[in-house]
Amino acid sequence: MIRRMILSICLFVIICLYFSSPSTAITPQDITEEPLKIGGDNNYPPYEFVDDNGNFRGFNVDIIRAIAIELGLEIELIPNSWEDTMELLKDGEIDAVQGMTVTTERARIYDFTQEIVINSQNIFVLKNSTLIHDINDLSGKRISIQAEDVSKEITGRISNATVIQKINQLEALQSLLSGDVDATLVID
Repeated sequence: MIRRMILSICLFVIICLYFSSPSTAITPQDITEEPLKIGGDNNYPPYEFVDDNGNFRGFNVDIIRAIAIELGLEIELIPNSWEDTMELLKDGEIDAVQGMTVTTERARIYDFTQEIVINSQNIFVLKNSTLIHDINDLSGKRISIQAEDVSKEITGRISNATVIQKINQLEALQSLLSGDVDATLVID
C-alpha cells in the first residue's frame, strides 16, 4: 500500500515537472543534465517553510525530496514568498512549483496533476464580529489575503470588496488582529 502511494506520488511529480512551465517543456535529457528547480512558499507551515536554522522544511518538501531520491533526480529547492515563486514560474526561472492549488486562471496557463492534498479556504474574523458568517457577507468589506494565493481569484468575485494582499498568510492574519481589515481568507 505504501509503495503504491509512493509510486503514485512519483508519477504525480514527474508529470508536474514535465508540464509546469508554459514556455518550455522539460525533456528527459534536461532531467539528467541540470538539477530541476522547484519553487515553494517559504512561509506556509506545515506544508513548506524555512525554519529558524534556514532549512526548507515541510510536508511538500519531504515528498519532493523522497521522490527525487527514489528516482535518482537532482533537484534544487527554491523557497521564496509565494508571490515571488509565482513570478519565477511565470518567467521560466524555475521548472515547477510544489503545492500549487488549481484555479481556472492557473489551469489556462499551467498543466496540473491530480492533487495529493485538497485544501479549503477559510474566512477568519474577530471573535466579536457578528456580520460575517460566509463568503456572501464579504461584499463591501476589507479583506486581507496572501499575495498571488488562490484567494485572489475567490475575492475577485466578491462585489465591492477591498482586497489587501500581504506577503504571507501570517501578515494577512495580523492585519485582521490589528483591525486593518474586516476578514482574512486563508487556505488551510
